[in-house]
Amino acid sequence: MNEDEYLKTILENQKDHDERIRSLEKNEAVMYKTVKDLCTDMHELVRKVDKLIEKIGVNENEDADKWKKFTWKVFELILAVIISYLALTVGLK
Repeated sequence: MNEDEYLKTILENQKDHDERIRSLEKNEAVMYKTVKDLCTDMHELVRKVDKLIEKIGVNENEDADKWKKFTWKVFELILAVIISYLALTVGLK
């Protein structure tokens, strides 16, 4: 192989390497944008999940308050029945 053929082979290899590098750079840019979009979507999803958890907590607190009120109403009713029975037994009308 003479010098011209050797130089020609090296230049062809260099062109191939340059094309691969450009291709990798394009792929890297696309991958960077994709990862950035994915991170943005994940951030939004986490924010939505946090809001949902907060709503569920508020609803659970409301349900707990309703059950407390209901329990106290039942307790008051039972207490009223017992006091009324005792009053009737003692003779108060």
